[in-house]
Amino acid sequence: MSREAGQEYHDKLLPLPGFLLGEGDPDPRAVAAGLTLTGYFLDRHLMQPQGRTLPEARTRLVERMRRAGGVGNMTP
Repeated sequence: MSREAGQEYHDKLLPLPGFLLGEGDPDPRAVAAGLTLTGYFLDRHLMQPQGRTLPEARTRLVERMRRAGGVGNMTP
């Protein structure tokens, strides 16, 4: 039911990696997607209201995971 309700927003949603649902093992690409997903909410709801940004080390980790998984530049 919720998948059907979200279909019209599919192109606007961040991907939810299967390993976060208990489906399969995480690979670097899935970890990068998971970090991107959590980073969006951390930044928007925790950091921005305080006038802060996510730590640079986290950004570097996401980029390393993307490169390891063969993923191009995606918005964190």
